[in-house]
Amino acid sequence: MKKISYASLIFISATILFSCNGNSTSQEKSTEEQHELKEPSADINSITCYSLNNGKDTILMKIKIDNGQVSGDLMYHYFEKDKNTGTLKGQMIGDTLLGTYIFMSEGKESVRPVAFLKNGNEMIEGYGNIDSTTGESDLTDRSAIESDNKFILKQTDCQ
Repeated sequence: MKKISYASLIFISATILFSCNGNSTSQEKSTEEQHELKEPSADINSITCYSLNNGKDTILMKIKIDNGQVSGDLMYHYFEKDKNTGTLKGQMIGDTLLGTYIFMSEGKESVRPVAFLKNGNEMIEGYGNIDSTTGESDLTDRSAIESDNKFILKQTDCQ
């Protein structure tokens, strides 16, 4: 009887020991995985700047992306046109920034929709069909947004 109870005791102890270690490792992995999932990526809550300066035209963009919501500053200065500076608010939908640009130009506040395609370290301005009633790009149909690659903003250091 003693041989059976010692064997049973060793078996039960080994089972408990291995099951505790196994659960501990699983719990540690689970906790580590949860920690990794909650850790923000480098792009979240960071400010990123983009610019274009082709000798004639200048575009500067400084944005913050927080959980897909975009906010920041945008400035256009086209050759032989008035400079306009304002704020950009919108959202990232996949690789596309859809937003509203509120700016001052010629002493008057204006609002217009904007779209930019993020391609690596570049933001490429997109255009939609012109709405005949407003005269502005209609960006409601994302599949109709096109870019002519004329205005490609490169990521730069923020100043």
